[in-house]
Order: sequence, then structure tokens, then C-alpha cells
Amino acid sequence: MKTVWMITQADVQRGWQRLCEYTEHARIATGVPGVAIAIAWLPEQGPPLVETLGAGCRLLGSQAPAADNQVTADTVFPLASLSKPLASTVMTTLIPGTSDGWEEKVPSLGLAVTPTFASLFAHRSGLPDHAGDLLEDMGHDRKAVLERLRLLALDRTGGYAYTNFGLTAAACQAALHVGKEWEDVAHDRLYAPLGMKSTSSRYSDFLKRENRTWAHRLRANGEWYHAKPLPDGKPNPDAQRNPDAQSPAGGVTSSANDMALWLRLQLGDLGLGFDAEFFRWLSLTHRPYVPGIYKPGVPREPHTSGYGLGWNVTDREGQPLKYSHSGAFGLGAATSVELWPEDRLGVVVLTNGEPVGVAEALCAAFRGFVSDPGLEVAALLKPDFDSFVHPGHKKTFVERFQEAMRQELHPPARASDTANPARVISAKYGLLGRYQSAFYGTIEFLVEQDRMFMLQGPAKQRFDVTATHKDDVFVYDSHGENGTDNNRIAFDRATPNQVTVWNLFVSTPLTLKSEGDTLCPVSGEIRAWRVRASKPGQVRLTLARRGVNGFRQSPLMTVAVGDNRFVGADLPVLEGDMLGFSVDDRVYWQHSTDDYVIEADIDREGTFTRVP
Repeated sequence: MKTVWMITQADVQRGWQRLCEYTEHARIATGVPGVAIAIAWLPEQGPPLVETLGAGCRLLGSQAPAADNQVTADTVFPLASLSKPLASTVMTTLIPGTSDGWEEKVPSLGLAVTPTFASLFAHRSGLPDHAGDLLEDMGHDRKAVLERLRLLALDRTGGYAYTNFGLTAAACQAALHVGKEWEDVAHDRLYAPLGMKSTSSRYSDFLKRENRTWAHRLRANGEWYHAKPLPDGKPNPDAQRNPDAQSPAGGVTSSANDMALWLRLQLGDLGLGFDAEFFRWLSLTHRPYVPGIYKPGVPREPHTSGYGLGWNVTDREGQPLKYSHSGAFGLGAATSVELWPEDRLGVVVLTNGEPVGVAEALCAAFRGFVSDPGLEVAALLKPDFDSFVHPGHKKTFVERFQEAMRQELHPPARASDTANPARVISAKYGLLGRYQSAFYGTIEFLVEQDRMFMLQGPAKQRFDVTATHKDDVFVYDSHGENGTDNNRIAFDRATPNQVTVWNLFVSTPLTLKSEGDTLCPVSGEIRAWRVRASKPGQVRLTLARRGVNGFRQSPLMTVAVGDNRFVGADLPVLEGDMLGFSVDDRVYWQHSTDDYVIEADIDREGTFTRVP
């Protein structure tokens, strides 16, 4: 039987007081420059209880007086992917006016299997993981990105793969029903009626705010910094992110005070000017994805967890039902929201630093303080909590979130080649010139003063290219939201009209079934893979191909309890190959095990053809 969670005003007030105290401890422990928090609780009777907090600074190293640089509850932060549940809220105002509701198809993407509003908002359209994000980094606008998604291979199984531009396509088509741009619809249908005066879906509005944050990142030595403009005065691609191209999925900016209003709306506050019909449609966004269930009156399957329409839904026996979502910009923003609808309680945390887990830790701490009168702040400061990554290792409360976030967002670098900067490149090097990809567009390789450089994208972003000890292999560091170091560029003498660029790839994630019958939905190469283990052991990937005797394997890897990430499998796969895994160096498929969960990414590298 589902536990009934009953909390009182005293519980919420106690939780808030302890959260305020703990926030400063967590902020100092992680070094995050600025934090803003809002909570909302709707009692059975009486007005809502709303509290907000601002702590820390808007910009490290600011020359402004300290009081002017202080984060307040009105300070505006980028929400990153916390924009998604706001987008599904806006969609709730549009869906009743459409003929097919959430099942309306989105043919404009030109995909072989036409997705729906629901499948795109739930990330089950068949598009690869984060499809289009690298195009955005290269400087392509929304129209160009959406037009090129049709060129990608689809996962026809409808598996979960997080795609910002898929959701964006659905939102923009929905806005056409009222003849407006999405950004105007969001303002007119949600922000303005709700009184969210500091909230916008346009980056230009954010830059105009007097009380706004700046993005901050972490150096390798643990020092926080804000990336400054380049010496020539041009914008720094590693500074503040402009997410306008995917605004519905990641482009909202808002304050704690504004988000408190939205929390009340999500919790069902009838005093905000929205009618009962709106709330009936809003409740559908909180259902884990199943085709055909997003209509009022269709019952929801109890105790099911998963991703709904812009929401993570956690519904387990004996635990309070929870809706949640995080937002993360590697260039310097991290946010999180958690709602417990049975308690009519919610919390949102906004920060102006790259994701280090503090936003999620503060949300979880608040729930703990509310639910457990005996939980004191001092208890969270002790290393008494099991690591999420390595069970049995003890961490403080915020450290376990830090470690998990680092594991998720900073996996081991994909193996590349050792740079040889002493080697010069002649302007007569035969493989220089322009290369074209239908998906990524044009790149160009040139030489200046014996040094190669590459131009990418419509703005011809310049990247210095460094030679390696191999004649036709080079490396370069990319930048932007998805920037990585030491990316491989490989010219192939056997096919002199082609070059592959390793960081320009599309990744399709797979979760392997223990029976070894997971079919590869696309062709590509597996380089990175992960093992979540409940006991130590040795694991390797195993691949079989129809019509070919025997099977191929990745190197045997030793795994520890917790999350393990590996690179360098270098296992080419074809669509239809059967992928599984074996344990402890056995030569047969692993037929059943509850000890290991295996995930692998199939990468399809960016291959460019020379333009005559």
C-alpha cells in the first residue's frame, strides 16, 4: 500500500530554516559562487507558504560594491534544461486547442518514423542522444539544425535518448497553432499571466537584466573563474552560453521569486488565475511516457517511474511520489527542481556555476529536513553517507552528489593520439582544403606559418590543429558547451578525399540485455561504455554478426562496485549486429545476471568529403 505522507507547516518551516543554514555550508564546500532557492507549500487551508533565499555573488571578481554584487531572490539565472518542464507547462496552454493533442505528429523534421509532440517531449522519437547539439556549437541556427536532423539514423525501437532539438521542434510547431514564435507564446501564455516578470525565453532579455548572474567554470586546480572576452574583443565561446537555438529545451532565464510562482502552479494552486481544465491537462505531463495516455480521463498506471513530458517521474512503493528535473550548462549554470505532489511541496535551486551536484544536494537535503525532525545540519557535514558511485566509500552529503556529477559529466577522455607540436606542416601538404558533410556542413584546413588550423561552421570558427607522430593524424581542442580536448582528425591516404573528425559525432546509447540479444539500431563504432556493478568482476563487450562465424570482443575490463566508465573499446558495429557481454572471461554470452548493468554508446563519426 502506498504510504500517505502528511507534513505540517511546522515541518516545512523547520526544513526551510535548516536548508538556509546548510546552503552556506554546501556553497563553501563546493565553491559555487551564487545560489538562489525557492520553496512552496500549499496547505489544506489558508494561503501558500513561500520562502526564497539568495546567497553568494553574481560575478566573481566584480569591481561593483559587494551589496550590488549580492545574489538575491530577484537575481536572474539561466535555467538550462530546467526549461523543459516550463516548456511542457506552456504546451499545456496550447494542447487543448489542437485536434490531436499530445499525439499530434511533427512531420517537419522529415524523419522516417514521424514523431509526436509526446514522443519528442519524452525523448523517445528515435533521434540519437543530443542530436543537433554539436551543430549549435558550430554556430548553426535553429532552422539549420532542425532541417538536418532528418539526415541522422533513427533508433526504430523508440528507446530513450535525450534530445534538446527534438523537444524544440515540437514546441515550435505547437506555437504555430496560435501564429506566434515560441518565445512570445511562452511569455503570453505563462510568464505574463503568472506574474513572472523577470522570466524570458530570449537570451537578449537576459543580457539586459541589471540583476543577473554571470557563468562560472572550474579550473583543473579547483579554482572558479568567469571566462572573459578574447583579447581582440570578440565573444569568448567558452563564456556565457547563448541557448536561443534550443530555447524551449534550455533557453529560459528566471529568478527564485518567479520560480516560486511556477512551483505553486505545478502544485495545483487555484488562486493563480488558471482554470480546472488547465490543471487536468497539466497533470498529464507528470506521467511516464506511454503512447496514447496523454488525454484527460485516461488512467495512469500506478507505481511507474520514468521520463514524462519534460519531467522525471519517480513513483515507488513506500516513497513519496516525486517529479524532478535538473539543468546543466558546462559553460556555467546548474539548476534543479523537485516536487512532491502528495505533500503539495516543492523546491527549486538555481546556481551560477558549472554542474557540481550542489543544486541536487540542496533539493534532497530540503526533503530530508522536512521529513525527519531529527536530521540536523551537522549530520550532513560528516562523511557518513555512502557514495553513489562507489558504495561503501563514505562521503559528506554534498560530496556524494559532487562525485556522481563529476562521473556523469566528465567521463574519461576518448583515446586519441599524442600531440607533436614540434612538427611543422607545409603549405604544400596535399590534404589541405575544404571538406563537406551533409550534416555538419563545411570545414576547411589551412596552413599559416607552418601551423595548420581548421575553420568550422557558418561563422568559420578557427581552431589550431597540432600534428602527431603519425603523418596524417592531427589533434585539436574544441570549445563551446560540448568542447573537449585532444580531438582526433584523421586523413586517410587510401581515400584521400575524406577526413574524419572525432568530436563531431552522433551518439546512440544502448542498455544491454543480459541475454545478449540487443540489436544495434545503427552502424558505427563503440568506444565508450559503462558498467554499473553490485559486485567486483571482469566484464567485456561481445558482438556477433549474422552470417559470420564466431564473435568479436572488447578488452576484458576489471570493474569495482559502483559506476565504471571505459574508453577505447574500438569495436565497429553494423546495424543489426547482436551485442551483449560476458563476465569473468567466459567465452559465451552472459545469460542472466543481476550484478551488472551495461550501457554502451555507438558513435557515428563526422566524415567529411573533399570539395573540388
